[in-house]
Amino acid sequence: IPSLNPDFTGRSNVLKTIAKNFEEGTDAISQRQAISATGGMGKSELAIKFVNDNFDKYTMVRWLNVEGGGIKSEFDQIARELGVDTKGMEIE
Repeated sequence: IPSLNPDFTGRSNVLKTIAKNFEEGTDAISQRQAISATGGMGKSELAIKFVNDNFDKYTMVRWLNVEGGGIKSEFDQIARELGVDTKGMEIE
């Protein structure tokens, strides 16, 4: 998880909405949310703030860096950490 910006402020309503959506989720194994906005609006900072405030509520928290097509390597790393054999699996 990237470091929390010490100057992060506000957005409490959005953080409450994210928390509420996770609490109301029915599938505890694969809860996920997407934050969308134009570049530079603070999406990553918002996600980092949420994770830092709520880290202890979850069994596993992963930050996936998908810049430049890195999602395959991120999933490969998760599989290795969980001991999953990925031979023959393809992520497109």
